Amino acid sequence: MAKKISQLTHFALYGLLIAMPVAGLLTSVYGGHAVDMFGLFEIPVFVDPNRSSARFYENIHTNIIWSMIIAFTLLHICAALYHQFILKDKLINRMK
Repeated sequence: MAKKISQLTHFALYGLLIAMPVAGLLTSVYGGHAVDMFGLFEIPVFVDPNRSSARFYENIHTNIIWSMIIAFTLLHICAALYHQFILKDKLINRMK
């Protein structure tokens, strides 16, 4: 059971780390702004600007996904500390 929870937590973290920039991209393009990708290239506005959609994706980007990333990161840290100091199974040594 613990292994399944660990796998789901990792999956959720990776999914959120992908969803965060996607929601940010959608916020920008629905807001009518092209997205500059580190000066290498620009993602043009590929949808009709829509203020309500931009606000929707901004809310997801800033409030929902960000909060979930923090929660799952804290869960991950707590689990690592639990393994290190309670179970003493040298999990952190295996991560090096």
